[in-house]
Amino acid sequence: MSQGKSKRGRPSLAITTGWVDTEKDNALQPLAFEHAWKMYKETNDVEALAEACEHAPFFGQSEMGPEIARLLRRNRSNTKYEKLKDKIFLDRLVRYFGEELGSTDAAYEKIAELEIFKSNQGKTKRNVKDASVLKTDHNRWLEAQRDKKS
Repeated sequence: MSQGKSKRGRPSLAITTGWVDTEKDNALQPLAFEHAWKMYKETNDVEALAEACEHAPFFGQSEMGPEIARLLRRNRSNTKYEKLKDKIFLDRLVRYFGEELGSTDAAYEKIAELEIFKSNQGKTKRNVKDASVLKTDHNRWLEAQRDKKS
């Protein structure tokens, strides 16, 4: 996959589950805001913009970002941003463990066993997701991503 810019922006951004420490690496700050804007356009969920406001350098006005974020969240109408971040995070885990273990099936098994995954996004109607459910969910999301590109 090309890392160059396309009409819709970068095809994949490294930041998917949190913000970078811009105190340590200011060079990553533009990428964080690019990510927030892309996620907002894709989900229409103001949480992506609220997170960006909380991290924006409002030129010495430290109260401004959190206040804008609070106002944005007041009228929030969906939670698609968190759901998309969860799907991207699962994709990254599958890729990581797939390479480490040599098999995507083994990756799904490993992920299904992770306590952090079970407690954060590994449940459906209070039942813990097993490897086959993770694989089905992930493959559906990958197919939807391919359909968006065509």
